[in-house]
Amino acid sequence: MQEGGGVDVLAGDGRAAPEEDAAATCFDVTISNQHLLFSDGAKRVRRPGGASLPGPAALVRARQLAVKIIELYPVNDLLTFGLAWSDFPIMCGDGFGRMVESWGISCNVGGGPTNVGADGTEVAFNPPLIAGDVLRVECHSERNHALVTVERHGMALFEHAFDLPPLPAGMDYVLGATLPNDCVLEVIAEVLILTVHGSLCGDDGTVVIACSTLGGREVFAGQLDVNSTVAELRSAVHTARQAAREAPASIRLLTPGAALLSEEGDAQTLQDALDLV
Repeated sequence: MQEGGGVDVLAGDGRAAPEEDAAATCFDVTISNQHLLFSDGAKRVRRPGGASLPGPAALVRARQLAVKIIELYPVNDLLTFGLAWSDFPIMCGDGFGRMVESWGISCNVGGGPTNVGADGTEVAFNPPLIAGDVLRVECHSERNHALVTVERHGMALFEHAFDLPPLPAGMDYVLGATLPNDCVLEVIAEVLILTVHGSLCGDDGTVVIACSTLGGREVFAGQLDVNSTVAELRSAVHTARQAAREAPASIRLLTPGAALLSEEGDAQTLQDALDLV
């Protein structure tokens, strides 16, 4: 948990840009407002109630960020979320989308719509944010493109795509939020649910494995020994996703019958776990 202390008012410090498709797993306290309270390994941030902290920002250097609104109270203040050039102010700013060289959403949580702002200009209006909403931002700087999405009850409430200008030399993007009083946000990890299909290949003890999302996208395909464990399959899936530069995620494996292959059963062989005969 971080409290107090002097801070620089700019986010950028000349560090190398994050790899494309890198997803944030926690806030970066070294570039965030130090008057915010960080906990749980900087996955969670709270703005202290009653504190006079205009526009305190919690930031990351990443290409993707997903946060859940844990607590939100009806105060006359803004919750903003999005991306900006890396000289974005961590205090005394107007927030994401409301300032030039920033793109995102802003909502006066005391009442009012959620405004979409691009480079300081409001471009759209949407329903207000509430506790439980999940906010996501993706930055594809190589394509000069970004996407902000708001999800409610597991469904997309609205999204907005942004066209970004070319970055000046030496500049990069930061993602994050500015918080109203008593607001609590938490960085959430993506959960990837995969169905595992396996079949024996001949008599040599080889299993042909294919792991697909519920939507049918194949994430992993390969051959393993029939006596390989579920843990070894889980590791192979992680390695394949890293090689494909996919965002980090918590992986859930299911049998074709929708039974969960929990981590407690990772010592099982594939033959037993998938009932291969």
